[in-house]
Amino acid sequence: MSQLWKSTDVRVWDDALAQYDDAVRASGKEWKLVAMEKWYLEELPRNIGSRNPPHLSKDDFVKLVDWKLTRGQWRPKLLDFAKQQDGAEVESYTKAMAGCTSGCMAPVKTAIDKLVTLKGIGPATASAIIAASCPHTPFMSDEALTAVMGKRDYTAKVYMDFAEKMQRKAKELNSGRSQAGADSSRISAGGGAKDTAGQINWTAVLIERSIFAATVLGLPKGSDATASDGVPDGGGTEGDDVPFPATSQGAAKKRRN
Repeated sequence: MSQLWKSTDVRVWDDALAQYDDAVRASGKEWKLVAMEKWYLEELPRNIGSRNPPHLSKDDFVKLVDWKLTRGQWRPKLLDFAKQQDGAEVESYTKAMAGCTSGCMAPVKTAIDKLVTLKGIGPATASAIIAASCPHTPFMSDEALTAVMGKRDYTAKVYMDFAEKMQRKAKELNSGRSQAGADSSRISAGGGAKDTAGQINWTAVLIERSIFAATVLGLPKGSDATASDGVPDGGGTEGDDVPFPATSQGAAKKRRN
Protein backbone atom coordinates (compact mmCIF):
# COMPACT_ATOMS: atom_id res chain seq x y z
CA MET A 1 0.00 0.00 0.00
CA SER A 2 2.81 2.41 0.80
CA GLN A 3 3.89 2.09 -2.83
CA LEU A 4 1.03 4.32 -3.99
CA TRP A 5 1.64 6.92 -1.29
CA LYS A 6 5.30 7.14 -2.36
CA SER A 7 4.41 7.57 -6.02
CA THR A 8 4.85 10.95 -7.70
CA ASP A 9 3.27 9.71 -10.94
CA VAL A 10 -0.16 11.26 -11.37
CA ARG A 11 -1.10 8.50 -13.80
CA VAL A 12 -0.70 5.89 -11.05
CA TRP A 13 -2.91 7.93 -8.73
CA ASP A 14 -5.43 8.62 -11.47
CA ASP A 15 -5.69 4.89 -12.16
CA ALA A 16 -6.29 4.15 -8.47
CA LEU A 17 -9.01 6.80 -8.22
CA ALA A 18 -10.64 5.49 -11.39
CA GLN A 19 -11.08 2.14 -9.65
CA TYR A 20 -12.65 3.52 -6.48
CA ASP A 21 -16.11 2.19 -7.31
CA ASP A 22 -14.59 -1.19 -8.12
CA ALA A 23 -12.91 -1.17 -4.71
CA VAL A 24 -16.21 -0.42 -2.98
CA ARG A 25 -17.80 -3.38 -4.73
CA ALA A 26 -14.79 -5.58 -3.92
CA SER A 27 -14.66 -4.62 -0.25
CA GLY A 28 -16.87 -7.51 0.83
CA LYS A 29 -19.64 -5.10 1.88
CA GLU A 30 -21.18 -4.44 -1.53
CA TRP A 31 -24.68 -5.30 -0.32
CA LYS A 32 -24.71 -2.15 1.80
CA LEU A 33 -21.71 0.04 1.01
CA VAL A 34 -22.46 0.79 -2.65
CA ALA A 35 -25.72 2.60 -1.84
CA MET A 36 -24.19 4.30 1.19
CA GLU A 37 -21.24 5.58 -0.86
CA LYS A 38 -23.62 7.18 -3.34
CA TRP A 39 -25.42 8.87 -0.47
CA TYR A 40 -22.16 10.08 1.15
CA LEU A 41 -20.61 11.34 -2.09
CA GLU A 42 -23.68 12.91 -3.69
CA GLU A 43 -26.73 13.37 -1.48
CA LEU A 44 -25.06 14.35 1.79
CA PRO A 45 -23.01 17.24 0.31
CA ARG A 46 -26.21 18.59 -1.24
CA ASN A 47 -28.02 18.32 2.08
CA ILE A 48 -25.23 20.16 3.88
CA GLY A 49 -24.92 22.85 1.21
CA SER A 50 -28.65 23.58 1.27
CA ARG A 51 -28.48 24.77 4.88
CA ASN A 52 -27.27 28.11 6.18
CA PRO A 53 -24.94 27.74 7.92
CA PRO A 54 -23.95 24.29 6.63
CA HIS A 55 -24.59 21.49 9.12
CA LEU A 56 -25.85 17.92 9.50
CA SER A 57 -29.36 16.99 10.51
CA LYS A 58 -29.85 14.21 13.04
CA ASP A 59 -30.77 11.84 10.20
CA ASP A 60 -27.63 12.79 8.25
CA PHE A 61 -25.55 12.28 11.36
CA VAL A 62 -26.84 8.77 12.01
CA LYS A 63 -26.41 7.78 8.36
CA LEU A 64 -22.86 9.17 8.30
CA VAL A 65 -21.85 7.15 11.36
CA ASP A 66 -23.42 4.08 9.73
CA TRP A 67 -21.43 4.78 6.52
CA LYS A 68 -18.19 5.24 8.43
CA LEU A 69 -18.62 2.00 10.36
CA THR A 70 -19.61 0.08 7.23
CA ARG A 71 -16.59 1.35 5.30
CA GLY A 72 -14.26 0.56 8.19
CA GLN A 73 -14.64 -1.59 11.29
CA TRP A 74 -18.16 -2.25 12.54
CA ARG A 75 -18.89 -1.12 16.11
CA PRO A 76 -22.66 -1.25 16.72
CA LYS A 77 -22.42 0.61 20.03
CA LEU A 78 -21.18 3.72 18.20
CA LEU A 79 -24.22 3.65 15.93
CA ASP A 80 -26.43 3.34 19.01
CA PHE A 81 -24.75 6.43 20.48
CA ALA A 82 -25.41 8.34 17.25
CA LYS A 83 -29.09 7.43 17.35
CA GLN A 84 -29.29 8.65 20.96
CA GLN A 85 -27.87 12.09 20.19
CA ASP A 86 -30.09 15.11 20.63
CA GLY A 87 -30.99 16.51 17.19
CA ALA A 88 -30.56 20.15 18.14
CA GLU A 89 -27.15 19.39 19.62
CA VAL A 90 -26.05 17.60 16.44
CA GLU A 91 -27.08 20.57 14.31
CA SER A 92 -25.36 23.04 16.63
CA TYR A 93 -22.08 21.14 16.88
CA THR A 94 -21.79 20.28 13.19
CA LYS A 95 -22.09 23.95 12.26
CA ALA A 96 -18.45 24.12 13.37
CA MET A 97 -17.39 22.73 9.99
CA ALA A 98 -18.60 25.84 8.14
CA GLY A 99 -15.15 27.46 8.16
CA CYS A 100 -13.25 24.43 6.84
CA THR A 101 -13.79 24.79 3.10
CA SER A 102 -10.67 26.87 2.42
CA GLY A 103 -8.22 24.16 3.46
CA CYS A 104 -6.76 26.32 6.23
CA MET A 105 -6.04 24.03 9.18
CA ALA A 106 -6.92 26.42 12.02
CA PRO A 107 -10.72 26.18 11.55
CA VAL A 108 -10.36 22.43 10.96
CA LYS A 109 -8.76 22.02 14.38
CA THR A 110 -11.53 24.09 15.93
CA ALA A 111 -14.17 21.94 14.24
CA ILE A 112 -12.50 18.66 15.23
CA ASP A 113 -12.20 19.80 18.85
CA LYS A 114 -15.89 20.73 18.88
CA LEU A 115 -17.16 17.57 17.19
CA VAL A 116 -15.30 15.13 19.43
CA THR A 117 -17.25 16.38 22.41
CA LEU A 118 -20.30 14.58 20.98
CA LYS A 119 -20.76 11.18 22.55
CA GLY A 120 -19.09 8.42 20.53
CA ILE A 121 -17.35 10.77 18.10
CA GLY A 122 -13.57 10.72 17.81
CA PRO A 123 -11.25 12.47 15.32
CA ALA A 124 -11.87 9.81 12.62
CA THR A 125 -15.64 10.25 12.59
CA ALA A 126 -15.27 14.01 12.99
CA SER A 127 -13.07 14.06 9.90
CA ALA A 128 -15.71 12.12 7.96
CA ILE A 129 -18.26 14.79 8.90
CA ILE A 130 -16.03 17.61 7.67
CA ALA A 131 -14.84 15.76 4.55
CA ALA A 132 -18.42 15.43 3.32
CA SER A 133 -18.42 19.10 2.31
CA CYS A 134 -14.79 20.23 2.58
CA PRO A 135 -12.59 18.69 -0.17
CA HIS A 136 -9.32 19.79 1.43
CA THR A 137 -10.08 18.01 4.71
CA PRO A 138 -9.67 14.23 4.26
CA PHE A 139 -11.43 11.40 6.03
CA MET A 140 -9.08 9.75 8.54
CA SER A 141 -9.67 6.21 7.28
CA ASP A 142 -7.74 3.19 8.50
CA GLU A 143 -6.21 2.71 5.05
CA ALA A 144 -5.05 6.29 4.57
CA LEU A 145 -3.79 6.72 8.11
CA THR A 146 -1.62 3.61 7.84
CA ALA A 147 -0.23 4.62 4.44
CA VAL A 148 0.53 8.22 5.34
CA MET A 149 1.63 8.00 8.98
CA GLY A 150 3.02 4.47 9.08
CA LYS A 151 0.72 3.43 11.94
CA ARG A 152 -2.77 4.06 13.27
CA ASP A 153 -2.90 6.64 16.02
CA TYR A 154 -6.36 8.17 16.30
CA THR A 155 -5.77 11.53 17.96
CA ALA A 156 -6.60 15.08 16.92
CA LYS A 157 -2.90 16.00 16.87
CA VAL A 158 -2.07 13.14 14.50
CA TYR A 159 -5.06 14.04 12.33
CA MET A 160 -3.75 17.57 11.79
CA ASP A 161 -0.38 16.24 10.62
CA PHE A 162 -2.11 13.61 8.49
CA ALA A 163 -4.38 16.18 6.81
CA GLU A 164 -1.47 18.49 6.00
CA LYS A 165 0.46 15.62 4.40
CA MET A 166 -2.58 14.72 2.31
CA GLN A 167 -2.96 18.34 1.18
CA ARG A 168 0.70 18.46 0.17
CA LYS A 169 0.31 15.26 -1.85
CA ALA A 170 -2.68 16.75 -3.68
CA LYS A 171 -0.65 19.87 -4.56
CA GLU A 172 2.21 17.67 -5.73
CA LEU A 173 -0.05 15.73 -8.09
CA ASN A 174 -1.72 18.87 -9.42
CA SER A 175 1.67 20.42 -10.17
CA GLY A 176 2.71 17.37 -12.19
CA ARG A 177 -0.56 16.54 -13.93
CA SER A 178 0.07 18.67 -17.05
CA GLN A 179 3.01 16.47 -17.95
CA ALA A 180 1.26 13.22 -17.11
CA GLY A 181 -1.45 13.12 -19.75
CA ALA A 182 -3.58 11.12 -17.35
CA ASP A 183 -6.80 9.59 -18.66
CA SER A 184 -9.60 10.90 -16.48
CA SER A 185 -12.42 9.49 -18.61
CA ARG A 186 -12.96 6.58 -16.20
CA ILE A 187 -13.41 8.66 -13.08
CA SER A 188 -16.90 8.31 -11.61
CA ALA A 189 -18.56 9.53 -8.43
CA GLY A 190 -15.44 8.76 -6.44
CA GLY A 191 -13.40 11.13 -8.54
CA GLY A 192 -14.68 14.62 -7.95
CA ALA A 193 -14.24 17.71 -10.14
CA LYS A 194 -12.22 18.03 -13.32
CA ASP A 195 -10.66 21.19 -14.72
CA THR A 196 -11.34 22.65 -18.16
CA ALA A 197 -8.78 20.27 -19.69
CA GLY A 198 -10.65 17.26 -18.30
CA GLN A 199 -8.00 16.49 -15.69
CA ILE A 200 -8.62 15.74 -12.03
CA ASN A 201 -8.38 18.60 -9.56
CA TRP A 202 -6.67 16.63 -6.83
CA THR A 203 -7.75 17.31 -3.26
CA ALA A 204 -6.97 15.64 0.04
CA VAL A 205 -10.37 13.93 -0.05
CA LEU A 206 -9.56 12.36 -3.42
CA ILE A 207 -6.16 11.23 -2.16
CA GLU A 208 -7.93 9.28 0.60
CA ARG A 209 -10.28 7.61 -1.87
CA SER A 210 -7.35 6.60 -4.06
CA ILE A 211 -5.57 5.04 -1.10
CA PHE A 212 -8.72 3.14 -0.15
CA ALA A 213 -8.99 1.77 -3.69
CA ALA A 214 -5.32 0.84 -3.77
CA THR A 215 -5.56 -0.97 -0.44
CA VAL A 216 -8.61 -3.02 -1.40
CA LEU A 217 -7.43 -3.84 -4.93
CA GLY A 218 -3.68 -4.14 -4.30
CA LEU A 219 -2.64 -1.19 -6.48
CA PRO A 220 -0.45 -0.19 -8.17
CA LYS A 221 0.31 -3.41 -9.98
CA GLY A 222 3.91 -4.15 -10.86
CA SER A 223 6.68 -1.63 -10.29
CA ASP A 224 5.28 1.49 -11.97
CA ALA A 225 5.22 3.69 -8.83
CA THR A 226 7.88 6.37 -8.49
CA ALA A 227 9.03 6.92 -4.92
CA SER A 228 9.21 10.29 -3.24
CA ASP A 229 11.60 10.98 -0.41
CA GLY A 230 10.76 11.19 3.26
CA VAL A 231 7.42 9.39 3.28
CA PRO A 232 6.92 6.65 5.88
CA ASP A 233 6.01 3.13 4.87
CA GLY A 234 2.68 1.62 5.83
CA GLY A 235 2.26 -0.99 8.53
CA GLY A 236 2.71 -0.54 12.22
CA THR A 237 0.23 -1.31 14.93
CA GLU A 238 -3.38 -0.31 15.24
CA GLY A 239 -4.08 2.34 17.84
CA ASP A 240 -7.22 2.70 19.94
CA ASP A 241 -6.61 5.72 22.10
CA VAL A 242 -9.08 8.26 20.78
CA PRO A 243 -10.89 10.28 23.47
CA PHE A 244 -14.38 8.82 23.86
CA PRO A 245 -16.69 11.07 25.93
CA ALA A 246 -19.10 9.37 28.30
CA THR A 247 -21.56 12.18 27.49
CA SER A 248 -21.48 15.16 25.15
CA GLN A 249 -19.76 17.18 27.86
CA GLY A 250 -18.59 14.27 29.98
CA ALA A 251 -15.32 12.76 31.01
CA ALA A 252 -13.27 11.10 28.28
CA LYS A 253 -12.62 7.42 28.02
CA LYS A 254 -10.11 5.83 25.67
CA ARG A 255 -11.41 4.24 22.51
CA ARG A 256 -10.83 4.46 18.82
CA ASN A 257 -13.71 5.65 16.63
